Amino acid sequence: MNIFSKINQKILERYPNIWNTKIVWILLIALCVHIIFFGIGFVYHSSPESLQERYILESFFTSGLIMVSVVISILILVGWLVYMFKNNAFKNFYPTTSLQLFGQFVQYFIIILVSTSFYFSYMFGIETYVKVNYPDAKMKQQIDLANKVYPFLSHNSEDYLLTNKRFPEIFSELFCETDPDEINYNLPYYRFYNEVYQFNEIYSVTVTERDSLSRFVYPKREAQLNIPLAYTDELEKKCIFYFKKNVVDMSDYIKDANLNYGNFSKVFYKFGDGSGLSNYIYDYESAVGNNESDFSMQSNMQTVDWLKTANKSDFNKLFTDYLKLLDKYKIKYNLTPETWVNLIFEKPNFEVSKLILSQKPYEDENMSYYNVETEYYDIVEGNTEESPLITERREFLKKATTKNYIESSNLKYLFENVDEIKTNNYFSTGLPIFFWIAFSFSTLIFSFRVTNLRALLFSIITSGVISLASGILFLIVGFVVFNDTMLVVLYYIFILGTLILLFPVVAPNFGSKLFRSILINISINGFVFYIFLILGIITAHQENECSKLNLNSSTYIPCKTILSDTEPEIISYILLTCGFLFILIYSQVIKKWKASAE
Repeated sequence: MNIFSKINQKILERYPNIWNTKIVWILLIALCVHIIFFGIGFVYHSSPESLQERYILESFFTSGLIMVSVVISILILVGWLVYMFKNNAFKNFYPTTSLQLFGQFVQYFIIILVSTSFYFSYMFGIETYVKVNYPDAKMKQQIDLANKVYPFLSHNSEDYLLTNKRFPEIFSELFCETDPDEINYNLPYYRFYNEVYQFNEIYSVTVTERDSLSRFVYPKREAQLNIPLAYTDELEKKCIFYFKKNVVDMSDYIKDANLNYGNFSKVFYKFGDGSGLSNYIYDYESAVGNNESDFSMQSNMQTVDWLKTANKSDFNKLFTDYLKLLDKYKIKYNLTPETWVNLIFEKPNFEVSKLILSQKPYEDENMSYYNVETEYYDIVEGNTEESPLITERREFLKKATTKNYIESSNLKYLFENVDEIKTNNYFSTGLPIFFWIAFSFSTLIFSFRVTNLRALLFSIITSGVISLASGILFLIVGFVVFNDTMLVVLYYIFILGTLILLFPVVAPNFGSKLFRSILINISINGFVFYIFLILGIITAHQENECSKLNLNSSTYIPCKTILSDTEPEIISYILLTCGFLFILIYSQVIKKWKASAE
């Protein structure tokens, strides 16, 4: 007798329920498959180029591994069912307590859960690889380097306009008006081709009152005095209106409105963000609070300070380190540190005179040797000719665009993916889905196990007939009698479900054994929906009461219901817990039914 037969014999003698479900052997097989998927995940993104792709967390589904996982799960579960169904303790009246009956259901759940959740092992493999090869300390240094170089990539001319300047602090406190129709040309202003800028002091008015349409009420005084609005900041419970005051002369801070590296206030990436939305935010240790404008000012201040103190050799070292980083991650570019430094120092006062492309140049019939990210401007309706200033600006941008390129966006994608893999809570997000897959199949197998295939098929047919008949009935009632049949439908299903649940409990001998088995199977597989139905009825009543309150109120009252105000994950776990408790309690009813006469 080999070792496997000996182990199997020991399990049969000491733990017959465990032997009956074959859980030990199935879990061992599933564990081996989990290890394989972990290995696949660990090596799948070993190339840094693969980490520069978008939607990397969906690679399990886009790469076809989901199909492999499904096929393996089916093979494991079919093999398990074949071996388990060879011995049916319930059919042979093997002595079983209610707790043992529930224990078998739990084992079914565990087997199906472990045999279908290879996705977690794959994701854990990716996470482990990234944490080992991209530690936080190293990533912080690389992100800091990328942020320091970012102002000098000069991909987009719009980033170097005067409107982006945040340092000195006065630029963050003032409002820059750019609408030509709102500019007072008798007071100091600045021009860059077709764009004009004028700086204004502002003051704020906070409003909490809403009108009948739930909109914040515009300040009455400002409306009466026709004070020009700068912008608004609408929050959940209040709206802050910012109004323009005096025009400020900024000649002490601004020499001209040309494109300048000192105007740049964006940040390439914020460590730990992982969502790709941190272009304007960087968590410098010296920054106070989490206000976006604070971070923009810190970024702009760092750039201005660097321009004041750095020389060509400093820039050369900075760019050399950055290009080495790009080489490490196999990111394409075609310029040298020396060439890059010359682009920065081409004009005095660090004006931006040359633009670097963000992707590799290519030839086409319209642009002889490179792609220019041309900026287009709307022509005012009624004009047949474009403004000369717009034409001049377009020509300036075309001449400023060089053949040099750096695919810096790929570096940002890599940072995003690394952070997202480290911080993404794929386990808690995906676990409820696999829980419900396991629970649904467990109830089906449990129903078949305690009754038979004939009873299970009749249960499915009966449920379909009841649903079809009820649907036709509701359709007729809705057209003939009621305008709103939602609550009627919900209560009808509730009463019908209650009768199905109670018949096997209060009338264990009512009808034939097949009839009662149908009710038992529907109860086992439908109890969770029954609990969800109760929550739906409560929600419907809450919505009706809220609607009545809004009809009698001059202001809109947000409707809060038990389903809308509770996290879906919490509702999911509550329903799942109710399902397990029901199987535990209902096991006694199943035993009584099984013991009844044919």
